[in-house]
Amino acid sequence: MSDVSCEVPSGGAMLVVGPSGSGKTTLLRLIAGLLRPDHGSVRIGSRLVTGPNVMIPPHRRGIAFVFQRPTLWPHMTALDNVALALVGRGLRRRERRARAGETLDRLDMSKRRHAYPATLSGGETQRVGLARALTGITDEYKKPLREAGLLTRDARKVEPKKYGRRKARKSEQYSKR
Repeated sequence: MSDVSCEVPSGGAMLVVGPSGSGKTTLLRLIAGLLRPDHGSVRIGSRLVTGPNVMIPPHRRGIAFVFQRPTLWPHMTALDNVALALVGRGLRRRERRARAGETLDRLDMSKRRHAYPATLSGGETQRVGLARALTGITDEYKKPLREAGLLTRDARKVEPKKYGRRKARKSEQYSKR
């Protein structure tokens, strides 16, 4: 990957597309702080998070992304996996768990908060990964999600077409990945 530059306006979103092996995941890992670039820098807002002699750890960047296959700690409940996003933020364990529980509730996972990853379905695992990402996002980045109605208790009722999606035609529903 070389000569990559992108800018997302505050409150905006970015879609990264390209063929397999083109660097999409690498780009996201660089932004998240999971990889260090050979040269260049990464800024989030006006803040330098990766650069010469600077490497802000992922949990201090205030952003998150969900892997295609969320990695959950197998020895931790769904609630504790989500609360993990708040470690290092100066919150007591009780407060971290309370915030994690609120996010799980929004994603209709309140009945599964004490379940271990091995007992979760694929969709439930995705929701726990999403809950962890949403819980870890700083308030500054939550504003556009709130404005879109995605951080309310009724977020699961939001119609996808409102956000530029359309229902897939029958021929598209069974296409290969």
